[in-house]
Amino acid sequence: RGAGALKTLLSDQKLADEVRAAGEAEYTAGHLLQALPRFELAKQLAVEPNPNDDAGLQQKIDNIRADMDRVAGELKKAKLKEEESDWTSARRIYLDLLKEYRDADIVADLLLPVEILTLPQGATILLEGVEYSRPTPTTVRLNPHRTTELELRRKSFKTEKHGLGPFSGEEADPAKYTYIYPLLRTATWERNFRDEFLESDPVAWGDRVAVTTRSGRYSILDATT
Repeated sequence: RGAGALKTLLSDQKLADEVRAAGEAEYTAGHLLQALPRFELAKQLAVEPNPNDDAGLQQKIDNIRADMDRVAGELKKAKLKEEESDWTSARRIYLDLLKEYRDADIVADLLLPVEILTLPQGATILLEGVEYSRPTPTTVRLNPHRTTELELRRKSFKTEKHGLGPFSGEEADPAKYTYIYPLLRTATWERNFRDEFLESDPVAWGDRVAVTTRSGRYSILDATT
């Protein structure tokens, strides 16, 4: 019976060591939410407590819990700033968290507010091919850990495509996260004057355009002429 009990204790200690090693690997990789339950389980399974090891393990458990509480508190503050439309302050909080925790899983669900403006305004926004609920100017929330495909569409203007992100938080100035895109107008219709040259700039009003050529020809054109 004594040999059997010793074998069980050794088996439990081996399991505790394996669980802790797995927790250490997760902790090093920044997977704090996965490391925490492994550390807690390793502590429960430990058969031969080592004061130094136990203190170090408990310190890591306490650190993870403190980080989780801090991140939750900061995210709550940021949400309140968003509700007040104080995007600059909210963005500063998010950037500080990204800079401190980088790719740690406790900030994996963080969405960074980015302002999108177009000249002229009123462009439709598509994020990863999905139409956003509001046209420009507006604020969109992006996953800071990867590149998001942005598409801007407006009638009579060329479609713009851009990649936004990833954002590490290293650029701490919240103003840097306002993107302004001048849109290029497209022709609604065209008229070929062949070998004639225009004497002056066309004058447009409504859907008509008045032009004068060097030959003295004066024309008022629209889409049907």
